[in-house]
Amino acid sequence: MFKKNFSNIKNLFIFLLLILLILFFSYIIFKNIFNSKEGLGVAGESEAFAIPPYKKWTFTESDGKWYTIKKNGYKMNFVDTGMDINSKNLSFLFIYKCPKRSSAWRNIFHLTNDDKDNSTDSRVPALWIKPNNENTLWFRVNTDSSKDDGIDGGNEVMPFETPLLIGLVLEENNMKIYVNSRLVNQRDLKNIHKRNSNTKFYIGDPWYESGILIKNFTVYDAALSQEDITNVYDALIPDIATNGQAGSDGGPGEPGDPGEPGDVGPTGETGPQGEQGEKGQKGEKGDTGEQGPKGPPAIIQ
Repeated sequence: MFKKNFSNIKNLFIFLLLILLILFFSYIIFKNIFNSKEGLGVAGESEAFAIPPYKKWTFTESDGKWYTIKKNGYKMNFVDTGMDINSKNLSFLFIYKCPKRSSAWRNIFHLTNDDKDNSTDSRVPALWIKPNNENTLWFRVNTDSSKDDGIDGGNEVMPFETPLLIGLVLEENNMKIYVNSRLVNQRDLKNIHKRNSNTKFYIGDPWYESGILIKNFTVYDAALSQEDITNVYDALIPDIATNGQAGSDGGPGEPGDPGEPGDVGPTGETGPQGEQGEKGQKGEKGDTGEQGPKGPPAIIQ
């Protein structure tokens, strides 16, 4: 009797252990599938954003996970990031996903010296999505020329619900936008305003809605190069980086030069005789010819 009960307990233990193993491996499989659907989600992705020797600050809520930006969602003093407020070189790099279309302005981040939205010193810099029901970046700064200067995402068509690597670079008085590892727009401006000790840093400002998703949002105290951004992109999605993405179709090329004449072909066979044509009309009477020479006299017998 004891042996029988022990055998039943043993069998029950083995059964429970099998159930736990099945649940564990199901979790691993589900996790891998989920990450592959997210894209740009590989092991060690946070480490990919470490670009020596630059000092960086990472938004903790987005470190290795998606963060949904909310209106007035996050605020801090920019000086607390450790960035040099006297430098005109500054970069932002993060994974981005826009879930849907909208006809409203949507803010991603906003640095402002006077804690206002659109004054002469309130965008140093700031980033929005344009309200055109498309997925278009709008990167703005204050300059000596305008309180709303800057560039947009150029002609880059960014798909919805697709993770993309976004790079924003301020280098002296030049600003650039990168999508994945490609420079899509840049422009030189007239004296881009710097940050100061009072600069406020919003991720989701108080003036605009958002709903944009970000991951690994990182600020650097330097102007990232094309190579820096490409290296991060390659580390995040080597399969896409290797195969490349399809570009848009080019326009038709100019006509080529005419080719040389070909050799004369062989003479063809004689074709069948055609049908007899219709009888033509009678021609007009010709002119009287000249009189011929006089003949010899006739012989009389």
